[in-house]
Amino acid sequence: MRGLNRTFLRTIRFKLLFGLLLVIVPLVGLLIYNNFYAIQIIRNQVMQSNVNMMSLYMGRIDASLKEVDNYLYALAATNTDLLQLDVPEKRNPNEYNISKIALAKKINTDINSYKSIDSFIIYSRENDDMMITEEMSQSYDYRKVLNDSIQSWLRTDPGSKGNSGERWRTYCIGNEYFLYHIVKAGNVDIVGWVNVKKIMVPLELIQLGQDGRAVLIDETDSSAMNDRDYVSEHGIDLKSDRLTGSNGKFLVAGAQSSLGPFSLAAVIPDSAILERLSSFKDIIAVICIGSVIAIPFVLLFFQRLILLPVRRIVSAMKQVKLGNWEARIEPSPSSVEFELMHESFNTMIRTVQELTISVYEEKISKQTAELMHLQLQINPHFFMNTINMIYNSAQVRDYPIIQELSLALVRYFRYMLLQGDRTQVPLRDEVEQLINYLRIQEMRYGDSLTYELSAPEELLDRPVPPLLVQTFVENTIKHTLTMDEPVHLQIDICSANGDGTGLRLLIRDTGNGFPDEVLHRLAVQEDVRSERGEHVGIWNAMHRLRLLYGDRADIKFANGEEWGAEIRITLP
Repeated sequence: MRGLNRTFLRTIRFKLLFGLLLVIVPLVGLLIYNNFYAIQIIRNQVMQSNVNMMSLYMGRIDASLKEVDNYLYALAATNTDLLQLDVPEKRNPNEYNISKIALAKKINTDINSYKSIDSFIIYSRENDDMMITEEMSQSYDYRKVLNDSIQSWLRTDPGSKGNSGERWRTYCIGNEYFLYHIVKAGNVDIVGWVNVKKIMVPLELIQLGQDGRAVLIDETDSSAMNDRDYVSEHGIDLKSDRLTGSNGKFLVAGAQSSLGPFSLAAVIPDSAILERLSSFKDIIAVICIGSVIAIPFVLLFFQRLILLPVRRIVSAMKQVKLGNWEARIEPSPSSVEFELMHESFNTMIRTVQELTISVYEEKISKQTAELMHLQLQINPHFFMNTINMIYNSAQVRDYPIIQELSLALVRYFRYMLLQGDRTQVPLRDEVEQLINYLRIQEMRYGDSLTYELSAPEELLDRPVPPLLVQTFVENTIKHTLTMDEPVHLQIDICSANGDGTGLRLLIRDTGNGFPDEVLHRLAVQEDVRSERGEHVGIWNAMHRLRLLYGDRADIKFANGEEWGAEIRITLP
């Protein structure tokens, strides 16, 4: 029994529990009384107080906007000059200009009675003509850009898209937000227009703490229309009814407008809410001082009991992550749990190392065999057609052709046999083999087949998979070439990147291109092989690239506008 107690005292569970209780119990006893009661009560009171204040200010803003609404409706209902703007100017230019001048004079005079907004705007859709009362305190360039933006916006007919009616709405130009209300009089829009910054000027005097803000919110996407950088920087959720922000240090109290999809909110730092809780601050200070004094002892305690054993485990795991499967945790006196973890870790790593080597060797053997099988697939039709050409040439005693064909065929099969156990060959050898193959086909088809191959000299020593380009050339000859219409093959080889690394192989022909169904299946990398054995070469080439390079190689298929089929291969 005594030995059992000693073992328990050495366990990490007992030591960690003892250390945590030693630090946490005094802190919890001091914080429970203050934290869960005083802070929550203060926050609730501050929240309600600011909701009432925002409702008051929102009511004032709504009242000001309502006065503007009454003016807009009265102007639309009683001013007869608007009728002239509703017809084409060319019918009666004099009457049109007189009415326009009268309206411009009226709104420029009346705007002085409505200090809460920036401008009245009258826009004739029939004539694409706009009058606006300008804010002369702004620069000419600013007013010019703003006027052009407003007219361009009105020209898109926002009224027909649900933006007119009895509600004020929001609109953004550049980084500035505006509120507007459109009243329609036929094809004439009468608009009240105000910059959000102007509305928020009186609220800048509200004391919301050193880092507090009053924010006008666009309800359509819950975004701020002013102080956007401030809201974004602190990660504040303007619709949250709890503490928000990247560190949860802000309280948001808001009030909805009755005239449109926007609301007013006060963003109050939590520090401003708690700044008058002097007793709470004193307690926090005592806790902080006590914590600072206790930190070295707690750290020393955990260093010896937990951190050192954990550090040994982490160090060994890092070595394994870097590929050092020989890494082991050296035995050392520690807690019972850590000793068991060290022993289990060493056993597990030893077992995983053995399994990994076995699986890796098996995978390499399988991939090598599969790759060699794909590379050595010979097109029997090509072989029989070439032999048939030699036979026909022998019948007519065309010995130069027989010699050239025989030599070309010997070179072809020599290359096939020599590269059978190789996964990569120099580009120079691949180009020579491709030219040899095309020469055989050229002798068979005559003028029906022409080709052009370009490859810079400095790239000819680069390694490439054997017979890669030839696979797609064979596909073109098989599916495109006829005796009725000549086909031209264009093969271009260049560097894939600006620094000269990588290879890009581009194969194009002047045929009809890939069928849409085949092109779609190639794009999503589906198996394109048919029961009749069509497109086996393309599928083998794609599979070989995956085995050799994984995701580092890329192959794309398309039908060009000036060409038929187009294959673009990028190698690392």
